[in-house]
Amino acid sequence: MSATVYPNLAIRYGISKRLEINTELSFLSATGKTSFKQTATGFEPVMPGINYLLLDETANAPAIILTAQAALPFLASKNFTASYLAPTLQANFQKTIKKWGLGISAGAFWDGFNPKASFIYNATVAYNCTDKWVVSSELFGFINSGTPQHNMDINLAYQKSKYFQLRCTGGIGLSSAAHKSYFAINGSRAFSLKRKQGA
Repeated sequence: MSATVYPNLAIRYGISKRLEINTELSFLSATGKTSFKQTATGFEPVMPGINYLLLDETANAPAIILTAQAALPFLASKNFTASYLAPTLQANFQKTIKKWGLGISAGAFWDGFNPKASFIYNATVAYNCTDKWVVSSELFGFINSGTPQHNMDINLAYQKSKYFQLRCTGGIGLSSAAHKSYFAINGSRAFSLKRKQGA
């Protein structure tokens, strides 16, 4: 299956230094490779969520961030509606060591079609080659009552500024249930709505 994700909208608002609320809205086209070509286009469920910084990073300990997000099935196009509320609960551990960035996360994920949760995990290593170029690799997957999905990929990102980034990703599946291989190109453009001092 191939998917084209059109510019999606992500809104983040900092309530305090530790608490952030956010929401995401994605519009995409998904094409399935069956006996005939079939394409579905529309909006995925709106996904409101929160991030909470439980512990700040120190010289000897990582930052710990708790995240919660939920896909709302009643706020989606007909082609992408789900049967159940689809929350994601996750704990993230992040540590910076000179030019290296390390991250580990784990949690529970509901896909909106099965009332049972899946265990999700992610381990990432990133290296800042220069101020603008970052190379990273990640191991991630889903574990549930069926065959687990394990994946690994490599990313190359160009950060023109803190508001603009281009990224290409190539990966492989490490288990029979995962995609055999995949490739993606994407970019992001952020806008700050914070008012300047004196404005």
